[in-house]
Amino acid sequence: MWKINPVHRSAFNTAVCYGHLTGRLIKNQSDILAAFLDIYKYRRKVFGGHFCKPKGSTDIRFYNSILNKYANVIWEYFNAKPNTVNNQNSFDGFHERICSDLQADFDVERRKHGCLLSFSYGHAQKMINMVFKYLSCYDDYDDFADLFSYCHIPIDSYILDILNNAFHVPSIVGHTYMGLNWTSFTISEYRNIVREYRAAMRGLIGAHPWLTIDFLYWGAVPPFAPLPVTGIPVIPIPQFHT
Repeated sequence: MWKINPVHRSAFNTAVCYGHLTGRLIKNQSDILAAFLDIYKYRRKVFGGHFCKPKGSTDIRFYNSILNKYANVIWEYFNAKPNTVNNQNSFDGFHERICSDLQADFDVERRKHGCLLSFSYGHAQKMINMVFKYLSCYDDYDDFADLFSYCHIPIDSYILDILNNAFHVPSIVGHTYMGLNWTSFTISEYRNIVREYRAAMRGLIGAHPWLTIDFLYWGAVPPFAPLPVTGIPVIPIPQFHT
Protein backbone atom coordinates (compact mmCIF):
# COMPACT_ATOMS: atom_id res chain seq x y z
CA MET A 1 0.00 0.00 0.00
CA TRP A 2 1.33 3.41 -1.00
CA LYS A 3 0.66 6.45 1.15
CA ILE A 4 -0.23 9.90 -0.15
CA ASN A 5 2.95 11.93 -0.58
CA PRO A 6 3.53 13.95 2.63
CA VAL A 7 5.08 16.81 0.66
CA HIS A 8 1.84 17.26 -1.26
CA ARG A 9 -0.31 16.95 1.84
CA SER A 10 1.79 19.56 3.62
CA ALA A 11 1.72 21.92 0.64
CA PHE A 12 -2.07 21.67 0.38
CA ASN A 13 -2.45 22.34 4.10
CA THR A 14 -0.14 25.36 3.93
CA ALA A 15 -1.19 27.02 0.70
CA VAL A 16 -4.90 26.14 0.50
CA CYS A 17 -5.89 25.67 4.16
CA TYR A 18 -3.46 28.21 5.63
CA GLY A 19 -2.04 25.61 8.00
CA HIS A 20 -5.36 25.19 9.82
CA LEU A 21 -5.21 21.39 9.58
CA THR A 22 -2.01 21.16 11.62
CA GLY A 23 -2.61 19.80 15.12
CA ARG A 24 -5.89 18.13 14.23
CA LEU A 25 -6.47 14.42 14.71
CA ILE A 26 -8.68 11.92 12.89
CA LYS A 27 -9.32 10.22 16.22
CA ASN A 28 -11.10 13.36 17.50
CA GLN A 29 -14.69 13.67 16.34
CA SER A 30 -14.62 17.43 16.93
CA ASP A 31 -11.72 17.74 14.49
CA ILE A 32 -13.71 15.86 11.84
CA LEU A 33 -16.62 18.27 12.36
CA ALA A 34 -14.08 21.09 11.95
CA ALA A 35 -13.26 19.75 8.47
CA PHE A 36 -16.92 20.03 7.44
CA LEU A 37 -17.11 23.58 8.75
CA ASP A 38 -13.84 24.55 7.06
CA ILE A 39 -15.05 23.25 3.72
CA TYR A 40 -18.08 25.48 3.99
CA LYS A 41 -16.02 28.47 5.14
CA TYR A 42 -13.27 28.25 2.52
CA ARG A 43 -15.54 27.12 -0.31
CA ARG A 44 -18.37 29.51 0.36
CA LYS A 45 -18.62 30.31 -3.36
CA VAL A 46 -19.40 26.65 -4.07
CA PHE A 47 -21.68 25.88 -1.13
CA GLY A 48 -22.75 29.26 0.21
CA GLY A 49 -25.91 29.56 -1.86
CA HIS A 50 -26.91 26.01 -1.01
CA PHE A 51 -26.69 26.27 2.77
CA CYS A 52 -30.00 28.12 2.98
CA LYS A 53 -30.57 29.67 6.38
CA PRO A 54 -33.71 30.70 8.26
CA LYS A 55 -34.73 34.32 7.80
CA GLY A 56 -32.54 36.59 9.86
CA SER A 57 -29.84 33.96 10.39
CA THR A 58 -26.34 34.27 8.95
CA ASP A 59 -24.79 31.49 11.00
CA ILE A 60 -23.71 28.19 9.44
CA ARG A 61 -24.01 26.64 12.92
CA PHE A 62 -27.71 26.37 12.10
CA TYR A 63 -26.62 23.24 10.18
CA ASN A 64 -24.32 21.87 12.86
CA SER A 65 -26.72 19.07 13.78
CA ILE A 66 -26.56 17.72 10.21
CA LEU A 67 -22.82 18.20 9.85
CA ASN A 68 -22.21 16.68 13.27
CA LYS A 69 -24.22 13.62 12.21
CA TYR A 70 -21.89 13.02 9.26
CA ALA A 71 -18.80 13.87 11.26
CA ASN A 72 -19.81 11.01 13.55
CA VAL A 73 -20.36 8.65 10.58
CA ILE A 74 -16.89 9.38 9.24
CA TRP A 75 -15.34 9.21 12.71
CA GLU A 76 -16.81 5.72 13.04
CA TYR A 77 -15.38 4.74 9.65
CA PHE A 78 -11.89 5.47 10.94
CA ASN A 79 -12.24 4.59 14.61
CA ALA A 80 -14.89 1.88 15.01
CA LYS A 81 -13.51 -1.64 15.45
CA PRO A 82 -13.72 -3.77 13.49
CA ASN A 83 -14.02 -1.71 10.32
CA THR A 84 -16.12 -3.70 7.86
CA VAL A 85 -15.38 -1.28 4.98
CA ASN A 86 -12.28 -3.10 3.80
CA ASN A 87 -12.32 -3.10 0.00
CA GLN A 88 -13.27 -0.79 -2.85
CA ASN A 89 -16.79 -2.17 -3.29
CA SER A 90 -17.67 -1.86 0.38
CA PHE A 91 -16.24 1.67 0.50
CA ASP A 92 -18.20 2.66 -2.60
CA GLY A 93 -21.41 1.43 -0.97
CA PHE A 94 -20.59 3.31 2.25
CA HIS A 95 -19.75 6.46 0.26
CA GLU A 96 -22.99 6.27 -1.73
CA ARG A 97 -25.08 5.94 1.42
CA ILE A 98 -23.57 8.94 3.17
CA CYS A 99 -23.73 11.16 0.07
CA SER A 100 -27.37 10.21 -0.55
CA ASP A 101 -28.28 10.75 3.11
CA LEU A 102 -26.44 14.08 3.28
CA GLN A 103 -28.25 15.32 0.20
CA ALA A 104 -31.62 14.21 1.60
CA ASP A 105 -31.00 15.77 5.02
CA PHE A 106 -30.17 19.15 3.52
CA ASP A 107 -33.22 18.98 1.26
CA VAL A 108 -35.50 18.34 4.25
CA GLU A 109 -33.95 21.16 6.27
CA ARG A 110 -34.13 23.61 3.38
CA ARG A 111 -37.78 22.87 2.68
CA LYS A 112 -38.61 23.71 6.29
CA HIS A 113 -37.56 27.28 5.52
CA GLY A 114 -38.95 27.60 2.01
CA CYS A 115 -35.57 27.39 0.29
CA LEU A 116 -35.82 26.32 -3.35
CA LEU A 117 -32.09 26.13 -4.14
CA SER A 118 -30.82 22.69 -5.06
CA PHE A 119 -28.24 20.77 -3.07
CA SER A 120 -27.43 18.02 -5.54
CA TYR A 121 -25.68 14.69 -5.28
CA GLY A 122 -22.82 16.52 -6.98
CA HIS A 123 -22.61 18.94 -4.06
CA ALA A 124 -22.80 16.07 -1.57
CA GLN A 125 -19.93 14.12 -3.18
CA LYS A 126 -17.80 17.25 -3.29
CA MET A 127 -18.31 17.87 0.43
CA ILE A 128 -17.75 14.26 1.54
CA ASN A 129 -14.73 13.78 -0.73
CA MET A 130 -13.18 17.05 0.42
CA VAL A 131 -13.64 16.00 4.05
CA PHE A 132 -11.61 12.87 3.35
CA LYS A 133 -8.97 14.97 1.58
CA TYR A 134 -8.73 17.34 4.55
CA LEU A 135 -8.47 14.43 6.98
CA SER A 136 -5.57 12.99 4.99
CA CYS A 137 -3.64 16.13 6.00
CA TYR A 138 -4.25 15.62 9.74
CA ASP A 139 -1.36 14.85 12.06
CA ASP A 140 -2.30 11.20 12.66
CA TYR A 141 -2.75 10.34 8.96
CA ASP A 142 -0.11 7.60 9.16
CA ASP A 143 -2.18 5.76 11.77
CA PHE A 144 -5.10 5.54 9.33
CA ALA A 145 -3.39 5.59 5.93
CA ASP A 146 -4.82 2.25 4.83
CA LEU A 147 -8.36 3.60 5.27
CA PHE A 148 -7.69 6.28 2.64
CA SER A 149 -6.90 3.64 0.01
CA TYR A 150 -10.42 3.66 -1.44
CA CYS A 151 -11.36 7.34 -1.09
CA HIS A 152 -12.75 9.09 -4.16
CA ILE A 153 -11.45 12.14 -6.02
CA PRO A 154 -13.53 15.27 -5.28
CA ILE A 155 -15.19 16.05 -8.61
CA ASP A 156 -15.38 19.69 -9.66
CA SER A 157 -14.67 21.74 -12.80
CA TYR A 158 -10.92 21.66 -12.24
CA ILE A 159 -10.84 17.86 -11.94
CA LEU A 160 -13.14 17.49 -14.96
CA ASP A 161 -10.63 19.54 -16.95
CA ILE A 162 -7.83 17.21 -15.82
CA LEU A 163 -9.83 14.09 -16.65
CA ASN A 164 -10.59 15.53 -20.07
CA ASN A 165 -7.17 16.84 -21.10
CA ALA A 166 -4.76 14.54 -19.27
CA PHE A 167 -6.65 11.25 -19.14
CA HIS A 168 -8.98 11.66 -22.14
CA VAL A 169 -12.12 10.38 -20.42
CA PRO A 170 -14.39 10.30 -23.48
CA SER A 171 -17.63 11.54 -21.91
CA ILE A 172 -16.05 14.76 -20.61
CA VAL A 173 -16.06 17.86 -22.80
CA GLY A 174 -14.39 20.88 -21.28
CA HIS A 175 -15.67 21.26 -17.72
CA THR A 176 -18.76 19.11 -18.21
CA TYR A 177 -19.64 15.42 -18.12
CA MET A 178 -22.32 14.31 -20.58
CA GLY A 179 -23.11 18.01 -20.95
CA LEU A 180 -23.64 18.50 -17.21
CA ASN A 181 -21.82 20.67 -14.71
CA TRP A 182 -20.73 18.71 -11.62
CA THR A 183 -23.17 20.70 -9.47
CA SER A 184 -26.01 19.05 -11.43
CA PHE A 185 -24.83 15.46 -11.02
CA THR A 186 -27.29 12.83 -9.88
CA ILE A 187 -26.13 9.61 -8.28
CA SER A 188 -26.20 7.98 -11.71
CA GLU A 189 -23.86 10.51 -13.34
CA TYR A 190 -21.52 10.29 -10.38
CA ARG A 191 -21.37 6.49 -10.54
CA ASN A 192 -20.61 6.66 -14.25
CA ILE A 193 -17.84 9.23 -14.02
CA VAL A 194 -16.15 7.33 -11.19
CA ARG A 195 -16.20 4.17 -13.28
CA GLU A 196 -14.77 6.01 -16.28
CA TYR A 197 -11.97 7.83 -14.48
CA ARG A 198 -10.88 4.63 -12.75
CA ALA A 199 -10.66 2.86 -16.09
CA ALA A 200 -8.56 5.72 -17.50
CA MET A 201 -6.21 6.01 -14.51
CA ARG A 202 -5.70 2.53 -13.11
CA GLY A 203 -2.81 1.59 -15.39
CA LEU A 204 -0.95 4.73 -14.34
CA ILE A 205 -1.47 4.92 -10.59
CA GLY A 206 -1.30 1.21 -9.76
CA ALA A 207 -1.89 0.68 -6.05
CA HIS A 208 -1.76 4.37 -5.13
CA PRO A 209 -4.88 5.86 -3.51
CA TRP A 210 -7.22 7.66 -5.91
CA LEU A 211 -6.70 10.84 -3.88
CA THR A 212 -3.09 10.77 -5.04
CA ILE A 213 -4.21 12.12 -8.41
CA ASP A 214 -6.01 15.04 -6.78
CA PHE A 215 -2.92 15.94 -4.76
CA LEU A 216 -0.58 15.45 -7.73
CA TYR A 217 -2.48 17.84 -9.95
CA TRP A 218 -2.81 20.39 -7.21
CA GLY A 219 0.96 19.90 -7.11
CA ALA A 220 1.54 20.22 -10.84
CA VAL A 221 2.45 23.91 -10.70
CA PRO A 222 4.44 26.04 -8.21
CA PRO A 223 4.33 26.28 -5.26
CA PHE A 224 3.17 22.64 -5.23
CA ALA A 225 5.84 21.20 -7.59
CA PRO A 226 6.06 17.41 -7.03
CA LEU A 227 9.09 16.42 -4.99
CA PRO A 228 10.52 12.94 -4.38
CA VAL A 229 10.06 11.50 -0.90
CA THR A 230 12.00 8.47 0.29
CA GLY A 231 9.90 5.34 -0.14
CA ILE A 232 7.09 7.13 -1.95
CA PRO A 233 7.68 7.31 -5.72
CA VAL A 234 6.38 10.27 -7.67
CA ILE A 235 3.93 9.14 -10.36
CA PRO A 236 4.77 10.48 -13.84
CA ILE A 237 1.63 12.48 -14.54
CA PRO A 238 0.39 13.41 -18.03
CA GLN A 239 0.57 17.06 -18.98
CA PHE A 240 -2.63 19.02 -19.34
CA HIS A 241 -3.53 22.57 -20.26
CA THR A 242 -6.64 24.46 -19.23
